[in-house]
Amino acid sequence: MMFTPIGWMGRWGGQIFVDYKKPGASMDVIRAAVKEAPDFNFIFFGEGTRSTDGKVQKLRPGAMKIANSFGYSVIPVRIDGAYEALPKGPFLGFKRGKKIVVTFGAPLPPRDDVEQFAEEVRAAILAL
Repeated sequence: MMFTPIGWMGRWGGQIFVDYKKPGASMDVIRAAVKEAPDFNFIFFGEGTRSTDGKVQKLRPGAMKIANSFGYSVIPVRIDGAYEALPKGPFLGFKRGKKIVVTFGAPLPPRDDVEQFAEEVRAAILAL
């Protein structure tokens, strides 16, 4: 993300990018962000990457671990049409005239079993 326009825009907008390959370092960054701005909202894309086929993939447990460690609820969000409008590939090829619909579900309180929690969040996303 560092060398893409999305990465540049994100950093300019104050986004924090986490490296799922370095969970300890990412958690340190997130803890510092919560301490500095406790009223901020966190947005995680639980799949970790864009879908290669447009289907909701298995969610990584990292976001659930973070929600659990801070006592935050998770709001399932379904994004329909993103695959058609912006398919995964080597270059960001936005397709004009495609409709993207974002649907929000009810908050889910954190659970101790983060793997099961990730499955529950995914099921909630699919049900939207």
